Amino acid sequence: MTTNIKLNKNIIKIEHWLIILIFIEGFFSLFRNIDLITHARFWAEDGSVCFADAYNNYNNILNPFTQVYNGYLITYPRLIALIAQFFPLNQACNFFVVNIFFIKLIPPLILISNKFKSLLATPSKIFLITYYWFMPNSYEVFLNLTNVQWYLSLITLLIVIGNESKSKLIIALETFAITLSGLTGPFAFFLIFIIILKSVKLDFAKPKLSFNSFNEKLFLSVCILCSILQLYLVSKYLPAIHAVSYKEIYPVIVKALSGQIFVGSILGVKGVSLFYYEYCKHLIIPLVVTILGLSILTYTVVTAPQPLKLFVLYTYLMLIGCFYRSFVTADLRSFISLAEPYNAIRYYFLPSLAYITSIGFIINKIKFKNISLILKMLFLIAVCCGINKDFFLPKQTYIDYPKLIDSFIKQKNYTKIKIPINPDCWDMTLIKHD
Repeated sequence: MTTNIKLNKNIIKIEHWLIILIFIEGFFSLFRNIDLITHARFWAEDGSVCFADAYNNYNNILNPFTQVYNGYLITYPRLIALIAQFFPLNQACNFFVVNIFFIKLIPPLILISNKFKSLLATPSKIFLITYYWFMPNSYEVFLNLTNVQWYLSLITLLIVIGNESKSKLIIALETFAITLSGLTGPFAFFLIFIIILKSVKLDFAKPKLSFNSFNEKLFLSVCILCSILQLYLVSKYLPAIHAVSYKEIYPVIVKALSGQIFVGSILGVKGVSLFYYEYCKHLIIPLVVTILGLSILTYTVVTAPQPLKLFVLYTYLMLIGCFYRSFVTADLRSFISLAEPYNAIRYYFLPSLAYITSIGFIINKIKFKNISLILKMLFLIAVCCGINKDFFLPKQTYIDYPKLIDSFIKQKNYTKIKIPINPDCWDMTLIKHD
């Protein structure tokens, strides 16, 4: 009995240390671009769409929530933009940054919760949490709500593939998270397949498909409803232009997979640049790297425990969806840019995380301890080099947002002003009101 009590105390202590680790690493990750903390400003659609719509529609606050952007609803950023209206105008950017930071805290906290108890060893959790915070080739999803849908997708995926929750309060929160994610992007559609793969089993004695729990039925129902709505909006408001021919798909996808994911996830954006401009002139090397990377992912899907299988499948189903959307709706130049350094990095965020996790799984599975240890050391050295090279994110153009807002406040009512935001050449249009 005494031994069990001590063991339980140790487990609690380990969980407490992991929580502390998450917050410490999260704090230090802010130094990757500390300028966004000391001089917060809007990024892309955060300002030009979400905040501008919320501010300009002050007499009809629900109107922005019915507006489709890029073919689908973006409910969560619009909700935060609405709440930001209750803050001083020159502090709205800070509210956005604080919000996305706390959203980024949720996936690591889920990882150390009971949902993944016994599914992952503590060293693996520490590695994944550290990699998550300092991930190379991920600057585009750093501290902005424009790309919050990728974090919401990760949160909902972890909810689905982890252990089933028993608390009614937790189940309600999980359902709310899945609903919010489903209304902030089209990715609930891919989550449907993951829920089915996890939940549906064929009983040969009774040849029918049956779900295991109420949670799974609930999550599936929410995902189906959100998917129907979002896919309808995509089909209606995002017309296909078919500017890319089929023969142009293969080289772009090979270069994107090999460079942006299989190289970039380890060596960072500088590694992607070197690989793209030096080794992608011909497709031989990118093809070899792609085959190797896909072999690692395939082996993981075939042999890994179910949660990791589903994690890999979901992230690459999403990537296929992103490629297909770009193929159907983008012009040729935009499609080619998918493989170029510093472009479309948001698409590769989750697939890169799945790829790194797959490499770790395979190395851990090697039975020869000495070989496994050597490979672990080499892998950690390579990842650390990538994190080191990619630690400081590309600097953005400095914008004195408080000064611009102070000038805007002095304007007469109904004056329309364009305020510059990041990235370059972006702005948001505000119409002055009391």
